[in-house]
Order: sequence, then structure tokens, then C-alpha cells
Amino acid sequence: MEENTEDGKSRQPLLIFTYPRTTSNLLMRMLSIPNQSDAVSVESGGYFFLPAFQKIKVMKLLDCPSTQWTNKEWTSLKEVYTSCADNLQGLLRTANKMEKMAVFKEHTPFIISPPVQASFVHEDEAPEHPWRIDLGVLNDATDVNSAVPYNQSVFPSEFLLKCVPAFLIRHPALAFPSYYRMIQDIRGEGSPIDPTKPIFKQVFTLRWTRNMFDWFLAVNTKSPNDKSPRQIPIVLDADDILTDPKLVLHFCDLVGLDSSKVQFEWDPVPNEELQKEDTIRKHTRSTLLSSTGITPGKTFDGLTVEGEYGKWRIEFGDKVADKLHHWVKTALPDYEYLARNRLQLPS
Repeated sequence: MEENTEDGKSRQPLLIFTYPRTTSNLLMRMLSIPNQSDAVSVESGGYFFLPAFQKIKVMKLLDCPSTQWTNKEWTSLKEVYTSCADNLQGLLRTANKMEKMAVFKEHTPFIISPPVQASFVHEDEAPEHPWRIDLGVLNDATDVNSAVPYNQSVFPSEFLLKCVPAFLIRHPALAFPSYYRMIQDIRGEGSPIDPTKPIFKQVFTLRWTRNMFDWFLAVNTKSPNDKSPRQIPIVLDADDILTDPKLVLHFCDLVGLDSSKVQFEWDPVPNEELQKEDTIRKHTRSTLLSSTGITPGKTFDGLTVEGEYGKWRIEFGDKVADKLHHWVKTALPDYEYLARNRLQLPS
């Protein structure tokens, strides 16, 4: 991928790693990419690989180890990943042509190499060389220190090294039940969701987010002949954004966005327009689309996991609540680790 420069500044893509229900739509709204003179994105903000994750779910590929996937299943899977990669390349080429920064977000569980996903679900040994997408001309040769841990995503390491990495996190006791609630709302009350399905084990974890964060930390140590830029990953916590939105201004200054374009207030989408939105978009963005700014009171401040567990038992029943409690407790060490590395305003 050619690196365009303007006034000596590299226009590296900004890749924001998220996971479901981390308030990523709010962050993108605040960044106001359409008003940024030196940045470009897509209307959805990204999620280029959501169709691939949905394909894995529909084909029930995580119900068995990847060694049992048929050639037909692999062919179908590679076709959808190729389509996803083509759409991403479209944004990257547009950004290069316009000499702007491409900004996009991806839910980390959705971009993990499929065999790696399956190995985690079935507690098998992870593949030594994860299957990756082909980004064609974007795969410029870049020296990667062989001593660093391998990158578990479908993205070639050469591509990731050319990105500005940022991570958006949120306390799992808020994010996980919110995602389960959203899925249930989309399915409807008459179609209860089985929380023991393998796909949920793959999603309700922060191991993927931590792996990618640690990978960027590791590759920040350059080899002697490496001339490519390196970026320390930036971590944003949703609680901090909601508590002190000015943190987003600092974030923009660090990643090369115009902080003067950040928005804290906006016009709500009229209800009649909101009703025209497709089902998934309506469920994932209804609060944001109908708001006039940041909605307070959605942080973990003053809450406890055990207190929330009691609420889940009332809302979802014991079976689902027990699963959510297990997932949250398992994810807490990764969340706390990432939170210790989060961006804060200068003192």
C-alpha cells in the first residue's frame, strides 16, 4: 500500500479495534469523520468483516474443529472473506487517491482467523500459521520481528504495521449483557437464544482484543533494518469517554484527526426516519440516532459484577445469567489489563 504524505505527514489508516456494545457508534459520531478534511470512512464506520462472521455463524462452523470443515465449506468461507477484503480495499484506495486517512473500525472477535476461533472454542492447539485474507498490492513487504507473538487476525501483519492502532474497550459487565439483550431483541421473545452455543464462547471474551493489543506492543520493537513506521496502540475506555468527552479531543491530536471537528451535540434523527432503518441498525444505533448528545449514566461507576448478576437473573433467567457471569468473570483480567493501559488526559 502506498503511503501518501501531506505536509510531511503519513496518511496511515486508523484502525479502531472494538467489540460489540462498546459505544463505538458514539465514538464515530463524536469524531465526525464526514467533517474531517483529511479523513474518510464509510457510512457504517467499518465492520467490513461482519458478513464473514455471520457466515461462520450460519454455517455453524464453530460446532466442530476446523480440521473437520469440508472443502465446500472452506470455499464458501474464502469467498465471503474475499468480498469483505475487496470492500475494505475500496476504502483504502479511495483514501489514498484523496490523500486522506482511512478510518474504520472492526469488532475484534469478527476478524480473528477462523481456524483460530475454532481452536479456542474446542480447546485445541492453535494453528501455527493462521489463515489470512489476501490484500493483494496492499501486502507490501515489511520486516516483522520473528520473535514477536503471531497475529491471530485475518489481516496480514504487513498491513497491520501500516495502520494506526486504537482500541475501544468497555467493562464486560456492561458490554456482554447489552450484546446478548440486543441479539434477543432482534430474534424476538418467541425465539429464545441458547447461551451454550459455541459462537457465544468465541464472542464473549476479551482474549482477542488483548492478543491484538499485545501484538502491536511487541512489534513496536523494531528490527535493525526495519524502516516502516511503528505505532504504540492507544486504548480508549468507554467510561472515560462518557465521563470526560474531552478525552476524544486528545485522542484526535494523537492519531492525526482534527480535534476542532469533534462533536458533543447533534440533531436527532426524526422518529419517522428511525422507523425506516433496517432491524439490526435500529437495534444497534437507536439510542444514538434519537439522541442530541452523550447520554450520561451508562458507566460502570458505582456498580459491581455481583450486583449486575442479580439483575441478569431477573431479566434473563438463571441459565443465561450464569453464563453471562462466567463470561464476565473470565474476561475481567483482560479488561483490567487493557484499562491499565488506557489513554488519559494529561495532568
